[in-house]
Amino acid sequence: TNEYINGKVKSDGTRKIGDLVGGTVVGLEDNYLIIE
Repeated sequence: TNEYINGKVKSDGTRKIGDLVGGTVVGLEDNYLIIE
C-alpha cells in the first residue's frame, strides 16, 4: 500500500533518492515518485 503525504508518494520499500530536482520529481521510492 502506498500513501500520499504532503506532495510525496510513499511506498513500503526503501527510499531511493534520484537526481531530478526543480519542483517535480526529486526521487523514486520503489515504483512510486517522490513529488515536491
